[in-house]
Amino acid sequence: MPRTWEVTGVFEPSPKGAGLLRSLDHDLRSVPDDPYVPPELIKALHLRPGCLVHGLVQDQDKRAPRLFKVQSIQGLSPVAWKDLPPMDQGVPIDPEERLTLEHPDCPVAMRILDLFVPIGKGQRSLIVAPPRSGKTVLLQQLAKAIHLNHPGVTELMLLVDERPEEVTDMRRTVHGHVIASSSDHSTDNHVRVAELMTEYARREVEAGKDVVLFLDSLTRLGRAFNKETRNSGRILSGGIYSRALERPKRIFGAARKVQGGGSL
Repeated sequence: MPRTWEVTGVFEPSPKGAGLLRSLDHDLRSVPDDPYVPPELIKALHLRPGCLVHGLVQDQDKRAPRLFKVQSIQGLSPVAWKDLPPMDQGVPIDPEERLTLEHPDCPVAMRILDLFVPIGKGQRSLIVAPPRSGKTVLLQQLAKAIHLNHPGVTELMLLVDERPEEVTDMRRTVHGHVIASSSDHSTDNHVRVAELMTEYARREVEAGKDVVLFLDSLTRLGRAFNKETRNSGRILSGGIYSRALERPKRIFGAARKVQGGGSL
């Protein structure tokens, strides 16, 4: 009798209509035993890219295990999930609630940010600074402040083309999910993981959650997209292809507060 067991993974569709579940513990990388999601299950449950799926899988001879029963999607029952509209159908509004950063014994930078550049739920924020000026440390301080002051907020940290030792340091410092495509991985993996992680954040918002997605860094992600879109359009100044920044812009622009719902 085939062996069955429970799994949890992030759904990634394939071009042929099926899909696979990628593990957050494996940084959403492709591994041989990623569970296979059949097309009929995708259609029946309205699975979207980035859905966090928990269910039962079954062994298949010489093939990846097959998902045959879904128990929850984004922590909700499959029936409740099917009734939720996509994030794009929600009404985006200005941020209504502030993310307070100051806390006891906090770095002075958190107090300064609260005073001069307050951050709200659903807001886009960009750190512009020269190399080696402490951007990564500031991200760690921001993540700690949000974890302490807003424990109900889901924190996601996406690291693109970072050194492996910096990934380890971030995992030891940040309490939320840290997903990395480090410098020893391919450009294709950088792009795929970044887009899947963004879709996962959007699915969390559709489930009514407040999400903060940190990205280190948007510059390196832009370089990865530029390399992937090579020979597709005219070249602008700096060797950037005209279509290279479309997808990074879409990722950055995904942030919003949804009326009556969650925020990114």
